[in-house]
Amino acid sequence: MDVPDAVDVRRLRRAAFVAGIGDGVAAVALPLLAAGLTRDPLAVAGVMAAQHLPWPLLALALPALRSADRRTLAGAGDSVRAVAVACAGLLALIGDETILMIQLVAFAIGVAQALSDDAERVGGDTRQARSGGSAHAVLAGAGMVGLAVLGLPLGGFLYELLAPIPLLFDVGVFAVAALFVLAVRRPLLAIAASDGLPIGGMGHLAKGTTTITAAAAAAAGAAGAVAGVLVLIALDDLGLGAPAFGLLLAGLAATSTVGALIAPAIGAALGVRTGIVLGLAVATAGQVAAWALLDPELPYPSVAALGATGAGGMLANVLLRAQRHAAAGGEDAGGRRAFHLAVWAATPAGALLGGIAARSLEPGDVLLVGAGGSLLAAALAAATRASAATRRP
Repeated sequence: MDVPDAVDVRRLRRAAFVAGIGDGVAAVALPLLAAGLTRDPLAVAGVMAAQHLPWPLLALALPALRSADRRTLAGAGDSVRAVAVACAGLLALIGDETILMIQLVAFAIGVAQALSDDAERVGGDTRQARSGGSAHAVLAGAGMVGLAVLGLPLGGFLYELLAPIPLLFDVGVFAVAALFVLAVRRPLLAIAASDGLPIGGMGHLAKGTTTITAAAAAAAGAAGAVAGVLVLIALDDLGLGAPAFGLLLAGLAATSTVGALIAPAIGAALGVRTGIVLGLAVATAGQVAAWALLDPELPYPSVAALGATGAGGMLANVLLRAQRHAAAGGEDAGGRRAFHLAVWAATPAGALLGGIAARSLEPGDVLLVGAGGSLLAAALAAATRASAATRRP
């Protein structure tokens, strides 16, 4: 198999950075567009559900995708995103946008994100195999910087100018990302050891990982429930405008990154299981505090509590994956596929459940629903075997 050289890795890094900007802009614009059309929480939550649905669907895709050239898959995905946001932007410009259209665009973006992430992992893994470096971490970091530092804040400010502008801006962004990916000169083929998108069947949970998987799925569902109606909470319960909503999402991305960075140290100091329970306890407390502090006249305390929720949830997410790996006794491709499928399916399911709950309650009350899910995840994590949980990440 051909290994990407330094020039190709730079192109992948640029593609990840540029696509991250586009994803960030879309992550702000699409929920705002949906909330501008309707205040039905289920319809709005359906946007996030649609964007996350491709991950479990592609995990069940035909095994033939395993041998496909990731340049083609990622380039096609970015091209599809460009076409999708172009259609949506033009429809929004003439006032003919619909909730279904927004959900379809979110789904197209989700498909491209899943395929592009796999290409980055394969490119990073093959580069790492050659040089011993952590190229995938560099690619993932480039995408996160593009999303959180530029894309999310920019999305809110562009939407404030005119609702269709973020989508029309994204047309060029995704087109440039596609060109960078397609300019990679050598094939990017999946390798057996890759921890990328687990394509090709459900797999089976390794012995001793059922409870861990249930805890991870509960945590993902809780986060999805809140995220699905977060735009309604931001607009109606916190009184934020479009630019502030973009900054809120950027702040949540930043605190989640902090949670991921400190997870190894917390796991080493306290033990993995204790670290998971601590992270989920912080997430639970943050959600309850955010609910109690909801106030459009003084939104910042509630926003800060949401930030703590993001940090705690990501800390627990990282350690849950480490715990699953330890409980499985090492590398286990089938068990990893089953674990990822459960977690990825829980996110859109949680978003829809959050939308249904908000119909009966209020969007802000979904924070308590999320707190209940996080508490359930903490209880499941605490019930895992100590022998598996005490291994260090």
